[in-house]
Amino acid sequence: HGFVAPAKAGISNIKLRATATIVGTANPKAGKIDRNRLLIDQLDIPFPVLTRFDLIFAFFDEPDEERDEEIGWSILSEVKRRKGEPPKRIIPAELLKKLFAYARFNVFPEVTEEAQRLMVSEFVKLRKKTSRDGSSVSRRIMDAIVRLSYAHAKLRLADKVEKIDVEEAVRLIWKSLEYVAYDPETGEVDVSILQVGVPSREREKFELFV
Repeated sequence: HGFVAPAKAGISNIKLRATATIVGTANPKAGKIDRNRLLIDQLDIPFPVLTRFDLIFAFFDEPDEERDEEIGWSILSEVKRRKGEPPKRIIPAELLKKLFAYARFNVFPEVTEEAQRLMVSEFVKLRKKTSRDGSSVSRRIMDAIVRLSYAHAKLRLADKVEKIDVEEAVRLIWKSLEYVAYDPETGEVDVSILQVGVPSREREKFELFV
């Protein structure tokens, strides 16, 4: 909850405030993501570390005419930039930097009681929606809802966290689950993958064997 307790070099009796956001990227072991296999099995990242991220998304390199055309123009834009020609962007990079800096140091939205009730309600819904054989999303999801709702409100430069912020947070979380907790054999989200690293069907087979 915003603090870390180092346990290195004999330091064990203090807590340090953690204010950094961690963004990680990883390439699949085989060079390309296979939709027919669990995502977590294709990344060389320790399972306990992977589950600490609020959001995890996968990018599939598959032919798509419209998307490929956008990529082509983006590459050409980068070539022009190297030659000294400014690339065309929907939002200029400098303006984005100013927006993020202003939001970080000047915008501190109030989390209203209404927003808090909605967060709890959405958390309960997610727990129910993902419930399967005694498993459901962990309490960390509630922390993620709070963080993402607050961040979305800051990006809007809003003075309050509102319904739209909570809804967007939940949408992103569910989309993330569709990637990282997707069982290709059943075609469903199975949070057992996040909890123990295997889908419920495999866990049930193991329990029967034992």
